[in-house]
Amino acid sequence: DAEAIAYWGRAARHAASRSAHHEAISHLGHALLILERLPQSVERDQAELRLQLALVPPLSAIEGYSADRVARACARAAELSHLVGDANALMKVHFGLAGYRLVRAEFGLAHDHARQAAQLVQGSKDPFHRLQSSWTVANILFHQGELVSAVERMDACLEDYDKVQHRPS
Repeated sequence: DAEAIAYWGRAARHAASRSAHHEAISHLGHALLILERLPQSVERDQAELRLQLALVPPLSAIEGYSADRVARACARAAELSHLVGDANALMKVHFGLAGYRLVRAEFGLAHDHARQAAQLVQGSKDPFHRLQSSWTVANILFHQGELVSAVERMDACLEDYDKVQHRPS
């Protein structure tokens, strides 16, 4: 069963890389069905966490960032992140939920998730996580109509982005 889950996950990543979102969702659904048959364990929770996180982008692409299925995948991923103690996954969940709340114009909740992600980013060595955190807040401010603050944050993001070694030498 674990091997089948891995193959379905690989097929889903391949489909998603080609923007075949319906196909990716279907493959992830097959993997989750197989996963349900496995006995409860930390490894099972980690595998489900990876699958739930992988579901969010194709669901968002097909159904929109504010879709209930996106929220359910994020909520389950949050639960699993806590169970297995995966702060990096929890950070991704909070970024996803910030987007979900933003599109629903639930700005206070979007800010809450952005703040929680920012706290988790402090422990990350990945400079892109810090950029994503700053950009998330700027995006929320922009959609709230706080344009001056949003532009200031976006300019800071652009300046930080230019400092990151992201181009091949």
